[in-house]
Formats: sequence, C-alpha cells, structure tokens
Amino acid sequence: MSLPGAATGDEGEPDDALPSEGAADSIASRPPSRQRKLTWLLGATSVVVAIVLAVVASMLFSRQRDAGDTIREAAAITPDTRWASAGDMGAVSLVTDDPTCAEWTRISAALVDLQNRVLWFDRDGSIPAVEWSPEQAAMYTAVARAMGSVAVQTSGLVRATPHRVMREVYEQLIAYAQELINRIPQYQAADIEVTRTADALVGAASSICGAAISGSAQARAPLTAAALPPSNPLPASIGLNRRTLMADNPSICAEWAPMSTNYRSSMADWSDADWQAPAVDWTYDQQSAGDATASLNTGFADGSEQLSRRSNNPIAEDFAVLSAQYLRAHALALPTYVPADRGLADAAANLTKVVDHACAAVV
Repeated sequence: MSLPGAATGDEGEPDDALPSEGAADSIASRPPSRQRKLTWLLGATSVVVAIVLAVVASMLFSRQRDAGDTIREAAAITPDTRWASAGDMGAVSLVTDDPTCAEWTRISAALVDLQNRVLWFDRDGSIPAVEWSPEQAAMYTAVARAMGSVAVQTSGLVRATPHRVMREVYEQLIAYAQELINRIPQYQAADIEVTRTADALVGAASSICGAAISGSAQARAPLTAAALPPSNPLPASIGLNRRTLMADNPSICAEWAPMSTNYRSSMADWSDADWQAPAVDWTYDQQSAGDATASLNTGFADGSEQLSRRSNNPIAEDFAVLSAQYLRAHALALPTYVPADRGLADAAANLTKVVDHACAAVV
C-alpha cells in the first residue's frame, strides 16, 4: 500500500486511506481534552514509526561483513591495482558468468529488503522534501543510508568484474547513489528520475546476474549473433567513474524517449501476461503473443542499437547494445521458451529503463 495521496506510476498504485469527511467531523466534535489526547497519540505514533524505520535501516546496514572473501575485500584494493575488466575492449555480449554476481546478489537482496520494509516502491515520489511527513523523511533517510552502503560495497565489484559493461553498471549505480544522497535534503519532484535511475541500475545488475545464475544466459547466448565492436570503448581508469550517465552527453535522449515509449506501449500485452509456463504448454493466444513479441523485440533492438552508436556516449552505447543482445536472445528463445528465460527480458527491460530515466533526469 502506498502513502496517502500517492500517484500512479513506477512508485505504485494510489492509496485511498485518507480519512473520510465523516471521520473528520467525528474528530472535530470530540471534547477538547479528547482531541488533545488524540493529537498526542497521532504525533507519538508518527515518531514511533519514524524511529522504527531508522532502526530497521541501522540494523540491516550496520552489520560488519566477514573478512577473507576476495570480492568483499576488493574495495580496499589500491587505485593502481589492475582491474579485471581492463582488457575488455570488444563487443558486449550476454553475461554468462561473473565472479561478482554472488556478492552482488547478497548486497542487492539486503537493499531491496529494506526498500520493501519502508514501502519505498509504494511512495509518492512527487512530494518534495519540505512537505514530507516524519515517516516519509525517515523512509528517504533509510534508503539514502542503504544506498550509501551499497555504493561502498559495490566499489570492490567494479574492480573485480571481468566484464566492461558490468563495471559500467556498477560505476553508474555508485554515481546515482551519490546523486540521490546529495539530493535528499532538498528533494524536489523532478528528482524522482534520479531515484528511478538508481533503482533501474540495481535491477539491471540483478537481472543480468539472475540470467547468468539460472543458466538461461549460457543456454541462449549461442543463438545470438555477436554484436559489432563498440564505437569508442571506454577503458578502465585508475579510479571510479563517478559521472552520471547523461552528465556529459545526453544527445541520445531526444530520439530515445519517443522510441522507448512506443516500444513499451506495443509490448503492454506481453508485459502484463503470466508466462510461467514453458513454450510446450502455451495456449494458441500465448503462441501468437510470442510471435508478435519476437518481432517487436527485434525491431526495438535494432533501432536502439543504431541510435546508441550515433550517441558518442560510450556507456549509453554499451547499455543499449547489451539490452539489444538480451532482447534478441529472448526473441530467439521463444520457440523453446522456459520460465528462466524471462530473466533475459528483465535484463533488457532494466537496461532500457536506465537510459529512459537517465534521460528524463536531465530534461
């Protein structure tokens, strides 16, 4: 359930829990002493809820991590240590295995658990900081602290992943986590796109790892033709890239936004369907939807890749091309689809959302 007055959209459905006029009249008609008691109780309840939310954040993200794990100690590597992805300058492709995925899964699970506990995905993200209730302020504080913890832990994964595109996903997550933290004190409605970009990056890393861990990426990667090499690959630097995705060159956005919107609209029937059954058990309608989806996926994959290669934005290009590769793999998997293949579509969708919201954040 969302907070009272929540708007529809990525943050969830509206809540109709506001008191009715009758309830307001009943409160107003009570004797002054009872009104004062009720006011005190409501105020105390708000304080208690705020304290509980803060305690939840503290409990989940103040735990010391065990020493000795190579990935967990990666954050302490000196800046001149060679990064595992330093030699990855070729075309992006489905990530079939990555040594950082186990650690990322642990990190992201703790983050999402906290976000669910504080109703992050049900909030009305259009409410500015000056209008936050104590509960809302506590929620944003808890998530900001959690994002800060995620950024610190993820810095080690940046160096440890052998894949350039995973390095870029992790770096962008760190950059947007910092941007979110910076904006919280004076949060405005427009800042919702920064939060959405950060959430999409969490989803992208998780779905890429999920497709690898489930075996879907390994099984479907051979079906997909290799992508062309990057137009201008971004080499690993000696330090983290803390620039947000569109900070220096948002030229892709003018054409990307309408193309992505049209694609999502065309895919609505597929996105809303329940595809937990393998292809051998599909109904005629599901088979028809699968055929239509394959065509839509391939069309958007081709268009988005072509656009990204004209963007002169190496990271946006990598994200768009990788999304296109996952879409193509998903389309080719449909004749023998199994539920694990949904992870391919999720990876593509989250990478696309990263570009969507990063563009919206600079408009």
